[in-house]
Amino acid sequence: MRPIKAVRTVGLVVALLAMSCAHERPAATPGLRGNDSLPAFSDSLEIEAYNDLYIHRHARVIEELEKRDEEGRMDARTVEARSIVAASEELYLIGKFRVAVRLLEEAELLLGQDHPKR
Repeated sequence: MRPIKAVRTVGLVVALLAMSCAHERPAATPGLRGNDSLPAFSDSLEIEAYNDLYIHRHARVIEELEKRDEEGRMDARTVEARSIVAASEELYLIGKFRVAVRLLEEAELLLGQDHPKR
């Protein structure tokens, strides 16, 4: 009975491996056919607005982080803000501007919080 289970297990592993290596058809590229719609002009304006907003907020947050580095303030909020900025940069690079801007807003709020007096 054990050899049968071993053969079935090996067969299942091979089948799963073959399925995971199978190539998928590439996704259809929008805009290549005549019936595909192009992005609306208002969409491109919205993207440009988010792009500008991201650049300005990113510059402010990076400036604040550099100021904290010069002052030697390396607290948990600064570290967390750095990781949030890194995540927003990754999202910005893949074109998710809205989420990237929201993350920068969170980083600004985090850096703007008053530190408790000790």
